[in-house]
Amino acid sequence: MINYSKLLDGKYAVVTCGDSPVGCAIVQLFAEHGATVAVGAKDARIASKLIPMIGGMSPGSFFWPCDLADAASVEAFCAEVSKRRPLVNVLVNNPWMESDKALEDADDDYDALILQVYQRSIVQTLRAFWLAMLEAGGCSVVNISSSTVFKAVQGSFMHTVANGAVGGMTRVPAVEGGHHEVRVNEILAAFGANRAAPSQAPLNDGLTRAWENAFSAADSRAFGGFRPDVAGIARAALFLASDMASYISGMSLSVSGGAQRTRLA
Repeated sequence: MINYSKLLDGKYAVVTCGDSPVGCAIVQLFAEHGATVAVGAKDARIASKLIPMIGGMSPGSFFWPCDLADAASVEAFCAEVSKRRPLVNVLVNNPWMESDKALEDADDDYDALILQVYQRSIVQTLRAFWLAMLEAGGCSVVNISSSTVFKAVQGSFMHTVANGAVGGMTRVPAVEGGHHEVRVNEILAAFGANRAAPSQAPLNDGLTRAWENAFSAADSRAFGGFRPDVAGIARAALFLASDMASYISGMSLSVSGGAQRTRLA
């Protein structure tokens, strides 16, 4: 029987980019539902506030430096996680970087950076934890990509190209993991969700202040007047990670409010 108050009780979860608004919301919600969470974070200021906040609910949780733009940093994070716990039950790939270049403004270096963050980092974490997941069974991977894959936003060419591949990195592992009861799903998050104002997530005042120092509040004009629901994305990740979604795999779930957004000058 499913315990709806502790959907991830006893599970060991990994969340990348756990210092972003979406990542923080997922980490907190997973901890509330009983998971021990390994948090990959580039910004130690935010992560150092997040871990004590969930410590009472999830005393084994920790953060480790992880810059998704640096392949060696991702490998080091995965190695640290594997050293502490051989089996990862839930993997949430939450790639994000501040990127806002139109096609004509980008160059090869920028393209390579985007592809490392949004594509190669996912391949790295899957390779690091996949075999143990297959051997154990009953595990879940949640890849977070972008609603721009289906709802174009001006000036997001490489962001959209990179996130478009996440669908393939979801559906093929879903097929390969099916016989082992390893599920892989994708969340198409609202464009700009990781730029959302701190008040959009259910976090405490200390973390909100840390966010305000690290991120600019979202300008709603940039998203056609639409404010991304960070907490809603976290709840979708919880659903897909838990046994409530035990027969769902290879799916792409849009959590974008159904809004069509256009960048404004």
